[in-house]
Amino acid sequence: MWVTEDVKLDDSILEAQYNGNLVIFAGAGVSMGGSSNLPNFFNLAEQVGTHLVEDLPSRSTPIDYYLGKIERKGSNIHDVVKRLIDKDDSQPNQIHKNIVNLFKHSGVRIVTTNFDDHFRKSLRHEGLEEEVYKAPALPLGKNFNGIVHLHGNINQNSKELIFTDSDFGRAYLTEGWARQFLIDLFINNTVLFIGYSHDDPILKYLGMGLPPNTNRYALISKNDDNDDKEKWDHLGIKVCEYPNLDGDHRKLHELIEKWAKQTSWDINTEESVIQEITENKPPVEKSKLSIIKNSLKTVHGTRFFVQNARHYEWVEWLESENLLEFVFSRTQPDNERNNLLIKWLVSNFIESNNEDIFHLIFKNYNSLSPRLWIEICSYIAHSEEKMPSELLIKWVEVLRHTIPYNIRYKEECAELLSKCVLPNDQDALMLLLDTILTPHSKLNKKLLVRDERQVEFEISLDLGVSNYILQQNWINLIKPNLEVLAHKLFPLLQSKWYKIAMMQKSNNIEGTFDSINFNRSAIEPHEQDDLKDDFDLMIDITRDVFEYLAQSGNTLVSCFCQTISNCESLLLKRMGIHAMNHLASVSSSNKVNWLLDNDLIFMHELKHEIYMLLKEHYSNIGIDLKKKLLREIKNKYKLQEKFISDEDELLTHTGFKLIFWLHKIDKECKLTKEEFDELSAKFPNYQIGDYPDLNHYSFGFAGSKSSISEKDILEMDLAEDLDKLLEYKGDESIYHSRDALLSNIQKATLSDFQWSINLSNLLLEREIYDTDIWCYILMGWEQNADLSDYEWGKIFNLELNKIIEKNEHSHLYLSRILREFSRNVEDRETSLIQKSENIGFSIITNLKNDETEPKYENIMNEAINDPAGVLTYYFIYMLSHHQSNESSFPTQYKSLFSEICRVTTNNKQIMKVILAEHLAFLYSIDEKWCERYLVPLFNFEVKATARYVWTGFLFNPGLNVPLISILKPYFAQVIDDLNLLNKELRSRFCDVIALITIEGIFYEIDRLWLNHFLKEPRQEDLINYLTSIKNRLEKLPLEQKQLVHKYWLKDYIQLRIDLQNATDKEVIELIQIIIELNVDLDTYILKITEDFKKVQFDYEALNFNFLFRKINKSDQLLQTHTRALGELLYYILRRIHYRFYDKRQIFSIISKLERNDIEEELLTRIQNEIKRIGIK
Repeated sequence: MWVTEDVKLDDSILEAQYNGNLVIFAGAGVSMGGSSNLPNFFNLAEQVGTHLVEDLPSRSTPIDYYLGKIERKGSNIHDVVKRLIDKDDSQPNQIHKNIVNLFKHSGVRIVTTNFDDHFRKSLRHEGLEEEVYKAPALPLGKNFNGIVHLHGNINQNSKELIFTDSDFGRAYLTEGWARQFLIDLFINNTVLFIGYSHDDPILKYLGMGLPPNTNRYALISKNDDNDDKEKWDHLGIKVCEYPNLDGDHRKLHELIEKWAKQTSWDINTEESVIQEITENKPPVEKSKLSIIKNSLKTVHGTRFFVQNARHYEWVEWLESENLLEFVFSRTQPDNERNNLLIKWLVSNFIESNNEDIFHLIFKNYNSLSPRLWIEICSYIAHSEEKMPSELLIKWVEVLRHTIPYNIRYKEECAELLSKCVLPNDQDALMLLLDTILTPHSKLNKKLLVRDERQVEFEISLDLGVSNYILQQNWINLIKPNLEVLAHKLFPLLQSKWYKIAMMQKSNNIEGTFDSINFNRSAIEPHEQDDLKDDFDLMIDITRDVFEYLAQSGNTLVSCFCQTISNCESLLLKRMGIHAMNHLASVSSSNKVNWLLDNDLIFMHELKHEIYMLLKEHYSNIGIDLKKKLLREIKNKYKLQEKFISDEDELLTHTGFKLIFWLHKIDKECKLTKEEFDELSAKFPNYQIGDYPDLNHYSFGFAGSKSSISEKDILEMDLAEDLDKLLEYKGDESIYHSRDALLSNIQKATLSDFQWSINLSNLLLEREIYDTDIWCYILMGWEQNADLSDYEWGKIFNLELNKIIEKNEHSHLYLSRILREFSRNVEDRETSLIQKSENIGFSIITNLKNDETEPKYENIMNEAINDPAGVLTYYFIYMLSHHQSNESSFPTQYKSLFSEICRVTTNNKQIMKVILAEHLAFLYSIDEKWCERYLVPLFNFEVKATARYVWTGFLFNPGLNVPLISILKPYFAQVIDDLNLLNKELRSRFCDVIALITIEGIFYEIDRLWLNHFLKEPRQEDLINYLTSIKNRLEKLPLEQKQLVHKYWLKDYIQLRIDLQNATDKEVIELIQIIIELNVDLDTYILKITEDFKKVQFDYEALNFNFLFRKINKSDQLLQTHTRALGELLYYILRRIHYRFYDKRQIFSIISKLERNDIEEELLTRIQNEIKRIGIK
């Protein structure tokens, strides 16, 4: 962010300031100017030398050594330094005051190596009080508020000031309290150095506490010396430069002053500034644009922006700053800030600047985020004024080609139909229907398979659109305008049914089963089709279009009927038969002849429509045609008395039913009666059902009205109908069961909060506490992520204690509700927090102990989903909230957690899992409590309890140096017997051991106790350990890799060589570690290839390929270590026996080795192995 026109601060600094994670690290430069007028470290040494009549220091002499040398001569140098700094005429300057003002809206977090008291005085000048820490009594670096005098302060004993070499050695090395503070500080915070130069002697010692990969920045004056930046880079510190042409650091003062001023803005000032900037086109001043850019990181700042920005140039500016990338990303995060910008973009510009927006979409690869897509649909669908037709069709086409990969978004398309006004928008309407009626497929596992060992899958189809929305548009918009639309709808619907037929073939390549056709009993409305699915409405639409065209004399249907034998869709064939039945221009005889000519009458899948056509026209045809039809039936269905197979009998029975049908519909026809009587005598056992025209008939739920839908529930008079909800059992089918009712109650709760409160109050009034309805009300509330404080208050004001006491099934859902509440507890009212805690403790009191102990491998899953575990998460989150507002461990929480640790019921064991998962957090709050209650539970002498706490701890291990020391005996206990842990926990444990191995090198932790783990590890554990080491090395800078090499790799390899039990997998992992470290690589590779000759490889090809690629991609590596890597390649090729490796990588390595003049003898050996393996 450009705070001024000259100085840009890294965005991470401002984000940290906003999140309360920024620490200002102030050096001597802060107190040198203005009313402070104190010396820097070198000038201070000069003043000390002058005062004590000593030789003055040279620029090449380390100042701490110079001052230490004077002290070792016997001078009382600490008193001298204190007097030189503690001057009455030295007062806080403006930069002190401005740095303090950077924390106007949060706790002050300043660390300084200065001895003066000017920050505390500045705080008092602002009317503020903060804790002041003076070395060596420092707070936890990870979490503190106040002023930390890292090297002491003039208000303490002068002997405690840190400035000589021996002082620094005590603070950073022997006692190490300054170093430990800095480690925690830098790991957990973003730090900005102000008032230091790269050659400041103090930075040499600070560097001892600078761990890698942390957020550290420094404000420095700009110059042309690139060495300065490199020295800062060496310390892992990024620089933010300010111009200093006059040498007075005026620009630094301007920066801090303006930054502090912006920090002190209240919400009204911020709104006013944003409004002033955004009500016009984007300004040219970088600092003003940075204000807007920074404001867009917050929801409220974004809201101020969208309320005032009305010029399209702001869209162009946002796009130029890459602030609109999420708008066109299909995976964009759905949050309020993003949604505000999307809504602003749509509501202000998709009409007035439509061509600009189209161009923007084009630039972003014709992609829209799901939220933008929905917002555009919603804007068009719900806009009071209709969008012009020429623009509407453009947007429809854009939306069609950018529809997200989720069929539920077709609902939005369906809503756009209502904005089409006919006849002008008929093309837009047809495009929308084309999208809506396109089927989607999904792969599903079959419920039933012939063999348990065989997994079978099938393709299911759906439209993914609400029948209600589509039906309303059909009834109100499309059907009344069939005169205009029918001829366009006909080919569209035809194409969709053809596509469905092709997609269904994927399930039944050899057969002809059509599930959609099977599930539709009749083309015309029929009681068997009352339970409609996605495709039933599409069938109804197709039928109405066919009927309209047939009755209006349009030739499209008659032409289709003439080619029906070529149609692959069974449903379209049925549509054709249905339409033929309504063609007034075709005689009854021609219709029956059409059935015979196209061989339709004998197709079992078309049965109902054939029967319906015969019902309408059979009695009207002549005797000759009737004879022909009966003759064809007898021949086709083999109406004979003797059957060769069951298929023959089934065929005969089918023909019998067809002749029965003809007799039934034309009882006056003697010919048909004679045929039927003859067959009845021949087959006296044949029965005819009530519905001979249908292939199947369901009595289960056709026409049933017993289910209670969500809509029914919401429209009930609860006072009158409550008993109906309480007593409803349904018929135990999947449609009309009590479970279905309860599910609808849950949905009703989610859709209408006040309704759920009314139902709850009514249940409480009638003292109905143990009904299963409570659980589904609670589940509905849990799912409602957007409950307001008012709504939370409504819930917490209910007599929940009665439910807790009487209904044990409610405990889980109430616990989940509390957990949801605690996730955003910082935004909640204090009274709600207290009520939630009361409910939580009430549940704890009433929890019944589950006597069933979970399986070892299921402990974490049980803990996450058990009411006891869920409640513990809630209390942990709430404790975190209390810690952010107070420093103590609340007594009520401490008592609860202590009881959890003491008691060994299953519920309390589950709760221990969650406490152990948060051990590092709890330890940061109260070390003594953890050491007394929680840490001893890791002891496997009480195996049942230890399994629980280790499961939780290893699920999300949080470690720091003190914790490692405290847990060391319990780590050693597990190392002695890794079988104490299950397979998953062993893997996690090995990862933690790797972490301790690496961190132990940097932070000088005792690691000798880890050696026992390396002597006789299980192969799988060792590989997990080495893999974790390798992964961590990839993230380390070179100097730390060198430390790992020095203090771990050499000893580890020697240990494994001595033990002579290395395996192929271990060797490959070691090789990758050696290459990653790239320290003394030749020595170690040659040592591996020499000392592990006996190891035979039986390893997955993937791992070799990974290794080959790693070697091949570094030309420098191959050039510098040609012989060693050549020997390594030979070593690997020598031990593999099949050729299925990435030969391109292998040959590329060989080619590069040749270019680097590999020894001829070694190259020959490699080529011989290539030939042996058969790689060509």
